[in-house]
Amino acid sequence: MVLATAGVDRVLTSARFNASSLFCVVFVAAIAGLTSASRDLVIAVYALGFWHYYLYGLAYRFGAVAIEVFKRDAILMKSVSLGLCGWAYFSGHVDVVSICVIAVGFFLNAVAARELGADRTYYGYELADLPFQKVTRFPYSWIAHPMLVGNVAAFGGMLLNGDFRRQWWPLACVHVALNVGLLLMELYVVPLRLGRRPAERNQARKGRNGRGKQDGFALVGCAAATAGFGSWVSSRTNGLLGASIAASLLAYTYGIYRCYSDPQLGAATDHRPEKIG
Repeated sequence: MVLATAGVDRVLTSARFNASSLFCVVFVAAIAGLTSASRDLVIAVYALGFWHYYLYGLAYRFGAVAIEVFKRDAILMKSVSLGLCGWAYFSGHVDVVSICVIAVGFFLNAVAARELGADRTYYGYELADLPFQKVTRFPYSWIAHPMLVGNVAAFGGMLLNGDFRRQWWPLACVHVALNVGLLLMELYVVPLRLGRRPAERNQARKGRNGRGKQDGFALVGCAAATAGFGSWVSSRTNGLLGASIAASLLAYTYGIYRCYSDPQLGAATDHRPEKIG
């Protein structure tokens, strides 16, 4: 009986640890399947293009997800986003000046990430209790937030391409706006898991589990955005596809929110299984 209970607990712990990643994979597959029926890749580009920013915001704010899980989810959704954005950019005429600006921006991002290391790049201080460390080597010796500034430069550089700008300017502009949003978040939003001592951390978690008014407003805003996106899809194709995509967006939004805001569901550091896979 004890062994059986231990086995069930291990399975449940592993399921919690991998829940958000499963949400990501199923969501990407669902959107790919729905949009392939209409053969409208524009819908897929916008439906899948921005979710890694959502993961960054939740991970930074709540600190309730294991850093290994966050890195896995963020890399997956960012890879999908950049792949689709690259397809949109290279599907038209290539502008040399635009390409150079994009390359400089992403190079700045890559160099900064190398200096920070993978864990600190993915909020290791906020999620994994890594000790505070001030990086002073290039590019941090020149600028305080080189990764986000590099992203802004890269996506802004896409707008220098006239063909891309005429068809895809909202895509680049939203990327720029969301990177600026992350920068403002890091400057002015205090993560709920800044307390280093267990008592402070537990108190912060009680506050998270209370789902305050701000979280409620955020979820309502996400619901309104998904409904608006569904209406836009319906105007391009048909109402059934628009409703299906809106439902997928809403389910993913809420599922990831639960995984990233609740330590029990999000496999926070002290709830991770001893071994996965």
